[in-house]
Amino acid sequence: PDQGVVITVTIPAIVSHFATRPAYGYLPPAWFAKVTPTLPTLVLLPGEPGSASDWSGDGDADNTADAFAATHHGVAPIIVMPDPNGLRTVDSECVDSGFGNAETYLVDDVPAFARSQFSASTAPGSLAIGGLSAGGTCPVMLALRHPEVYPTFASYSGFATPQYQETSRAQTIDTLFGGSEERF
Repeated sequence: PDQGVVITVTIPAIVSHFATRPAYGYLPPAWFAKVTPTLPTLVLLPGEPGSASDWSGDGDADNTADAFAATHHGVAPIIVMPDPNGLRTVDSECVDSGFGNAETYLVDDVPAFARSQFSASTAPGSLAIGGLSAGGTCPVMLALRHPEVYPTFASYSGFATPQYQETSRAQTIDTLFGGSEERF
């Protein structure tokens, strides 16, 4: 096809058991070829408030990827747009906490899903993560904590440190890290 397709997906939380809202995936034109090339994956996280669909809606990620694909024989990255906040909180800051295992979901379940369901590349460096605002804080933290998973990241207006909703540092540490400065 001339354009990629955005689909709604459910990413099984096999390792994390993290309860989430729907996720979205962008499959570039080359993905539909008779012989599908092995494609890299870009994971994009929304800000807060926000939802996984924001990157395809107002973020225009699918149209940007289509424009890239148009100049590269239909080849562009697969884009996975998961819900990093889940059902138990509006702001996970992408960490494992009392609200659920958001970090484990993003580090284990999301890459596994992209590779198993979309035949995404498993080559070193084939997975990147980016995000906006609160979702922009997550790629920095995840890339620093898990460089073997996300060696490449982008933060668009991300915070310098995790900040649960609009609370103080102490409240963030209490809420998300069980009061542990070390875990923070």
